[in-house]
Amino acid sequence: MKNITWQKADVIKDDWGKGYDVVMLAANFLFNIIADIDYDKAQILVIQKSSAALVSGGHLYIDYGYTLHPEKWFGNANENVVWQGTDSNGNTGKMTLWNSSFDLKTGLNKFIRRFELLLSDGTKIRQDIPSTKHFATIGKYINGLKFPVL
Repeated sequence: MKNITWQKADVIKDDWGKGYDVVMLAANFLFNIIADIDYDKAQILVIQKSSAALVSGGHLYIDYGYTLHPEKWFGNANENVVWQGTDSNGNTGKMTLWNSSFDLKTGLNKFIRRFELLLSDGTKIRQDIPSTKHFATIGKYINGLKFPVL
């Protein structure tokens, strides 16, 4: 599409520019920010930069499939498949969350992120990454910044 502008930048350090009709934070972006600053502050900063980049009356779209009930998605000690599939080279892979727990009061989610790959040459790769993430709720970030929730 000719009317879409894509930007590649460091969302924390770089200027986003101005004048956008829509800013999309897709694929659970707020949950996966990597930054040198406090995670909670990084989430707030991204929301603020998103808002500042919009034209008056513009829209901020946040793709966050488990926003309404994070405890249902994250409060699960069993395997929770995030993605799986096969690429055009015949490599297969899967990412799952294991031993997940969610504290509704603090918004902290602790889990093991597991990557399992089977390459087309038969090589198997498995990596477990212990993780703690802060869940950005709509109430805390969006309503707190006076955005309408649709």
